[in-house]
Amino acid sequence: MRLNHRGLLLVALKPDPVARYDTALLEAAPAIEALKTAIDLLYAKSPGSVAAIETFKANGNVLLVYEPAFPDAKMISSNRVAAFFPDFYRKDGSANDFLVQVGRHGINWPADELAGIIVHELVGHGIQHLKGRLEGVREIDLECEAELYREQAHQDLNVDKTSPVMVRFRRALENQWCPDFRRYLAKEKAALVPLWDQLNPDIKQLLAAFEPYVGALLASGVAGNAIAAARRIQDADFDKNVRKPAEDGSAAAQNNLGIRYRDGVGVEHDLA
Repeated sequence: MRLNHRGLLLVALKPDPVARYDTALLEAAPAIEALKTAIDLLYAKSPGSVAAIETFKANGNVLLVYEPAFPDAKMISSNRVAAFFPDFYRKDGSANDFLVQVGRHGINWPADELAGIIVHELVGHGIQHLKGRLEGVREIDLECEAELYREQAHQDLNVDKTSPVMVRFRRALENQWCPDFRRYLAKEKAALVPLWDQLNPDIKQLLAAFEPYVGALLASGVAGNAIAAARRIQDADFDKNVRKPAEDGSAAAQNNLGIRYRDGVGVEHDLA
């Protein structure tokens, strides 16, 4: 099932009918509605997020895909509910693509929380993709920056910062993803350090300081390859949950694989 909404393509993929999942799966129609509601919330309350999305639309395809098989068994412990795959949807390989895949757990999140994780993946990693730095920056720093965009969305959406979910998010932001950035600020821009002690930090100031931080990392040779890791996850997920069931004889999986080749979802567009 698919829906064009605000210039974005919303897609709900079918689950493998013989696979067993760790939670009840949302059907295609309500899944599309959940994505639509989250996007509408951003358009109503998060102008910065909308500005980024509009920029992506002007540069390529913007897609939100509900994938019931995501995450696979190997990734369950990571609590991953969504992922950014800029090269996942390819009809001719020429466009800059901005695709977020939302899994079976994330699709059931409250609308404001789902909107926040969409901002993390689509806006945060999308901006990094547009700037061409996904392949040159460490994963921890990419996640730190994306989480800063998510924090801005939380502020825009006026989420309850005292809820257990938001407390865990803030702790992870400061202690798991951004400790190196915080150390950089303490050394190079000490006046910004007190921002971390505020319930609603000035994200614009922090993001402005993030640019020279990334520049310092690149100059020092500290780099990673987040896209390579994402591609490995993407390929393993596709092979396990789509290609192998089709090769094993599942008619439903064969039909699913055929649709993906027809539409270029996860594979090169190939009608033959």
